[in-house]
Amino acid sequence: MAKGYVKADTSNIKTMLLRFEEVTGKSIPQLVRAHARICAVELANRTQPFSVGSGVGPAVLARGTMYLKKDLRKITKDREALDEKAAGIADEKLRVRLQAVIASGKNPAIAALLVAVGTIKNASDFKLVSGPKEMEPLHKSHRSGRTGHALSTRPSYHFAPSGIDGYVKTIAKRLGYAKSGWAECARKIGGVKGDGARGIPAFAKRQKGENFKVLDNSEKKSNPHFTMTNTTPWVSRLLPARRQDDALNVARDKMIKQMNKVFRYVAKNGKDVQGETQAAIAETATR
Repeated sequence: MAKGYVKADTSNIKTMLLRFEEVTGKSIPQLVRAHARICAVELANRTQPFSVGSGVGPAVLARGTMYLKKDLRKITKDREALDEKAAGIADEKLRVRLQAVIASGKNPAIAALLVAVGTIKNASDFKLVSGPKEMEPLHKSHRSGRTGHALSTRPSYHFAPSGIDGYVKTIAKRLGYAKSGWAECARKIGGVKGDGARGIPAFAKRQKGENFKVLDNSEKKSNPHFTMTNTTPWVSRLLPARRQDDALNVARDKMIKQMNKVFRYVAKNGKDVQGETQAAIAETATR
């Protein structure tokens, strides 16, 4: 499957769609549109940071920010990282000395003790990072082109006395951009009242860009379908093929479940769905 390319194909449930069209009056293109929108939502929620069964959006964003900070600490250490390093030293005297020096803020002494505990070879490997302006180029130069994750700066040990939270906060604003491509696909497909991207966390939906394409082939007689493409360059790293398949399967199963609900209603009442009940059930099937 090409990067970010997904085809919402309904050919495998066409018999059910035809029956649903018969009892509700909803056309096949309308139903295909509903299925495609659900696919887009499921794809968004399976794109990192993962937001399926994970609670509300703020919790997902907080977890994504935590992982981002953990990743950035491979490159630039903060006071917290130094404290953790000191706490892990078995030699009590050396541990107490390092904790005291860290508390004093004397960077040359910190460097000397990091040499003593074997973290760095030379004091010159201990490099200060003054703030976000220095962190950004350091971060860019130590990111994997394949995974996007941070790579270690060894043998150098970069330390930010003022912490890395300011830079983390800046970068965290970009979290959800890859998810937003699917959100925009869902909006473009539409077919529901209100926001077509409902069901996707707000932090992703606000990242509006031009990172999406939608091709509407829902009127095709032989195989009505939508093709949606998330054009975010790194989306394939955040949404592997296995999760894409999961999204398509879940969307299909949701549509089948809703259609079966309608069919059970019809069987119980012994007649086709009409009037307001028809409209209500047909709307349910597009959620």
